[in-house]
Order: sequence, then C-alpha cells, then structure tokens
Amino acid sequence: MTGHGFDYERASDEVIAARTELASQVCVELKRAGLPAFLHDSQAEGKAGAAIYVDHGADVTCGVTVGWKCDPGVIQAACDELQKGDVTAPIVRYPGMIATYMQNALIRILLSAGFMATLEDDSMNPDHVQVFGRKSDLMSMP
Repeated sequence: MTGHGFDYERASDEVIAARTELASQVCVELKRAGLPAFLHDSQAEGKAGAAIYVDHGADVTCGVTVGWKCDPGVIQAACDELQKGDVTAPIVRYPGMIATYMQNALIRILLSAGFMATLEDDSMNPDHVQVFGRKSDLMSMP
C-alpha cells in the first residue's frame, strides 16, 4: 500500500514502451488531421489542443487516452469565476463543454486513421477518449 491509502503497481517497461509508441502514433495522426496535439508531460503545461496521456499503471484497461485542453486563458477565466464564487458563469462550463464536444471529433479522426478508439469508461476522466491500438498496420499512411 502506498502513502496515499491505495495500491499502485507500475506496468512493466515493455508495456509502458508500447503505450508510449501508441501515444506517439496518435499524436502524429491528430497533427496530420490539422489539430494541435501533444504528449502530456511536465512540459505540456500551458498548451492547448489534443493532450495524449500514457498511463503507467499496471491495472488499467486502456493505457492511452486523449483529452481536449482549451486555451490556458479560458481555463484561467473559468478558475477566476469559480474563485469569485460564481459557479453559474458561462465561462465556468465552457472548457468542459468543449472537451465533451471534441470527443466525437477525436474518435472519428482516430477511427479514420485506423485506431480503435471509444469514449472513456472512467468517471475520473469522462471527457477523454480511450485508444486501444491500431486496427491494422495497413491503415498506416506514409
């Protein structure tokens, strides 16, 4: 058990390497579609667009997910309104609404590029898209 009160087991290096490769392929295909896309890491702070996440946990069903990040100014405006106590301001809901709207676009783009992608089945990240792999290497384009 960890110091946070739950068990955590890291996936093997081979599994993480495979997930990282898949995430890189996803990033390339989303960029080819014209979307800003990046692998989420410590240097991703302040970026907007499709954020591709690699989960290092051993007990996850899907190790690669994609979420949409609005412009940092929009996020800051939403946070400012929340800090003022105005939970009904339209800007507060805006980032979540955009991320939800982008789900279908991301799924369709990824499916058309040969990936197996679906809605996230996780209450922790309900606006993320799960990516399980490629349907076929034949779908890979030069």
